[in-house]
Amino acid sequence: MKHMIIGTAITLLVLLPGWTTGHPETVVSEEKETVTITDMFDRTVTIPRTVNKVYAQSPVGTYFLYTLNSSKLTGLMWEPSEEEKPFFTEEYCRLPVLGGWFGQGNTGNLEEIIKAKPDFIIFDEMSPIGDRAYSREQADRLQETLQIPVVIMDFSFYRLPETYRFAGFLTGDEERAEELASYTEKVYADIREKTSDLTEEEKVRVYYAEGSEGLQTDPEGSAHSELISFAGAVNAAEIDTTHGYGRAQISPEQLAVWNPDLIVACHDGGAAVSTCSALLSDPRLQSIPAISEGRVYEIPYRPFNVTDRPPSVFRIFGVKWLAQLFYPDLFPYDIQKEMQDFYRLFWNIEITDSQAEAFLTPGTGINETCRVLRPGGAACIGGGFGTEDLLNRIIEIKAVKNPGWNEWRTRRTGLPQEERFDLLLKKSAVPRYRIEHEEAGTWIKFRK
Repeated sequence: MKHMIIGTAITLLVLLPGWTTGHPETVVSEEKETVTITDMFDRTVTIPRTVNKVYAQSPVGTYFLYTLNSSKLTGLMWEPSEEEKPFFTEEYCRLPVLGGWFGQGNTGNLEEIIKAKPDFIIFDEMSPIGDRAYSREQADRLQETLQIPVVIMDFSFYRLPETYRFAGFLTGDEERAEELASYTEKVYADIREKTSDLTEEEKVRVYYAEGSEGLQTDPEGSAHSELISFAGAVNAAEIDTTHGYGRAQISPEQLAVWNPDLIVACHDGGAAVSTCSALLSDPRLQSIPAISEGRVYEIPYRPFNVTDRPPSVFRIFGVKWLAQLFYPDLFPYDIQKEMQDFYRLFWNIEITDSQAEAFLTPGTGINETCRVLRPGGAACIGGGFGTEDLLNRIIEIKAVKNPGWNEWRTRRTGLPQEERFDLLLKKSAVPRYRIEHEEAGTWIKFRK
C-alpha cells in the first residue's frame, strides 16, 4: 500500500512493509492536525493525526484493538463476565459499556459513544466483495449520525495481517502491528504448505454445528465458517450462505444426506445443554456415523471462542486447533503450548498449563468437575422430574400451552440412553463412572 505525505516543502512516498502497491493511497496533510486516509473498503476518511482513543462497533474490532493497543479502547460491548475479567487489564474492565452493532438486535448507545469522544470508529466487516456497497453505506450513515470518523477494516481471516498493518499505521502502533501480522502470516504459511497437496478425496468433510440442537450451520462462503476450508477441509453444508448473523436452519434429514466425516460444534451460551451434547443425544441423528461413533468435537470457547461467535483474532489460534483435529499427522502441534504462545503474544498474559488444559478439554462440564475432585473423590450429575406420576402431571400442564413440549423434552433431556452418555463420558476423559436409571431420571456417578 502506498502512503503519500504531502507538505508545503517536501513530498515523501512511504511503502509500508507487507502492503501491496495496488492498495489505494493514503494521503496525509503534514501541516494540519488531521490525516485523510483511504480505508479498506475504498472510502476516504479524515481522522486526527494523533490517535489516542478508538471505539469499535462490535466485539470483533474490540478484541482486535485490544491485541494492538488496549489502552486506546474507548469503551466495551458488554461488561466482562467473572470468568473473562482475569484475562483483561484492570483498565479495560473499568471502561464504560457503550454497546455495539453485532449479533441479533444489539445496538450501540449513541449518546454515550459521542460522550466518549473517540478519535475514530472501527467499522469491522467480513462481507464478500459483492456486499461492499451496502457496508460502505452503513458506515457512512453511522459517521453522519455520530459526526465521528468511521473507518472500515476488513476482518476476513485471510486479510488479518494486512488489517493489523493498516490499523497500526492509523494508531501509531506500527511495531506492534508488524509483530502480530508476521506471526499470523507464519501460521497461514504453515497451514497452506501442509494442506496444499491434499486431494479432494483426502480432504475431511466437516459439518459446522450451531444452535441449541446443532441443526443450524454456516456453509462455505460465510465468515463464520471460513476456517474450515482454510484448514484444508471441505464444508459439508450444501446450502446458500445466510449473510449477517448466519445460522441457516437445516433438518436432521439434510445432515444425514451430507454425512460428514466429523462435526465441530459451536458452544451455544444460551442453551441448557451444549450443542455437542445435544447432537450426541438426539435420537433422530443416530443413523449418522459421525454422531453414533462420537466424531463430534466441541470448539474451545473458554474464556473466548477460538473460531467464531465472535469470529475474532482468536481464530489465529483456532485455525491451528482445527487443522490438528482434521489432520493430526500433518499437524503434530503441542496444541497446549500453541495456545499459551498465542495468549502470551496477542493477549500479553501467561496462562498456566492447567488453564490451557481446561480451555482445550472437549465435552461438557463433566471433565471440569472431575478435574477439581480430590484423589478418591466422587460426584453425581443428573436428575429428572421426580416420580413418574409427577412427570406425567407436568406433561399434562405443559401440553395445554404447548402440545409439542413433551416431544421436545424427550428429544433434548428425557432420552439419555446409556450408550450416548457413554460417548460423552469417554470424550470427557472420565476414568471411572457408572450410569444409573431411576423411575423418572438418570444419574452419572464418577470417581477420581
